[in-house]
Amino acid sequence: MEKVMLGRRQLDKIISEKIPVYDLKMDGDKPFVDPAGISFVGNVYGIDSGEVGFIDGTPLKVYKSTLKFVDKSEILAGSETTMIFPIYLDKYKKIVWVPTDMTHMV
Repeated sequence: MEKVMLGRRQLDKIISEKIPVYDLKMDGDKPFVDPAGISFVGNVYGIDSGEVGFIDGTPLKVYKSTLKFVDKSEILAGSETTMIFPIYLDKYKKIVWVPTDMTHMV
């Protein structure tokens, strides 16, 4: 498992702020995926930047328009996608889903 630090990066530092992490909408015990291969986020939580966790599985594709703290003016017709990673946070004993731009290898 790859170790990652969560947060927004600016130059060589992680910016100190709360960042959004997500649960996924589920279809039984598997993530719900539409016919186009897109998953959907569920609940959103805020955690402190700088939390360390481990990638715990394969990333999934989601619509950017469903994520919080994304500049919606850059999204074309709501169809732009991004990848989210399952991250196990030992501090919370939970797997959360985090957009790729908020995950940094350590």
